[in-house]
Amino acid sequence: MSDPDDFDRMFEEMIAMTQKLLNGTLANAGQPGKVQPAGADRDEILEGKDFVTFLLDSPGRVKEDFQVDVTEEQLSVKAHGIDLRRRLPCRVDPASVVVSYNNGILDVRVNKKN
Repeated sequence: MSDPDDFDRMFEEMIAMTQKLLNGTLANAGQPGKVQPAGADRDEILEGKDFVTFLLDSPGRVKEDFQVDVTEEQLSVKAHGIDLRRRLPCRVDPASVVVSYNNGILDVRVNKKN
């Protein structure tokens, strides 16, 4: 990511994702367009230019509570009371997975496969 425009674009995407989370508009990826009730774990898959991001709104946990597995075409997340499998919108590089958990949001980022 040597081009400053790439960084700016990524930063703008992150701001848009954060706004969606703060506004409570994440839709469950398994049910397009259906917003989950308050208190339910909500998830969304977002596709950037070079990466795919999976966001899960799941407060009251720590990063170590989650077991995240990524294949070239699918992502799965397990934790107490959670067992999600999502088909990814494109092929990804499972070796590039970065997982973080901040302010009740699990963020799984993986690079697209060339």
